[in-house]
Amino acid sequence: MPDDEFQYTYSAPTENERREIEDIRKAYAGAFGEGGAQSGRSDKMDRLRALHRKVTRPATVILALGLALGVLLLGVGMSIVMTLDDFYIGIPIGVMGLLLLCIVYPVYRTVLKRRKNKYAKEILSLSEELLGVKK
Repeated sequence: MPDDEFQYTYSAPTENERREIEDIRKAYAGAFGEGGAQSGRSDKMDRLRALHRKVTRPATVILALGLALGVLLLGVGMSIVMTLDDFYIGIPIGVMGLLLLCIVYPVYRTVLKRRKNKYAKEILSLSEELLGVKK
């Protein structure tokens, strides 16, 4: 057996990574009307994931907190009306909860859209590098 054995390292993304990259890319391609070594690729993949979290996390937090607060206000208002028979305090609190529930999704969409626009170029560029797509 010779000492010179042929070894190679294949750095193409796995099928799951490719799907994840393509999914993230699709989410950002609409913002503009568009449809390396292993360690470098891993760094780029980590960067892509971090950028995607940077875009989606603030919007998701706004949605979760808005829904939770809206439901709590609505519940408190209903409880005040039903247990204390105080319509003058309970109904306005419940209406504030309903209004919050009505506006939280449009606010979520607006925040998500702005953050997508802010990071879309970098995410698309990184995903093209990872997928080996030529411009």
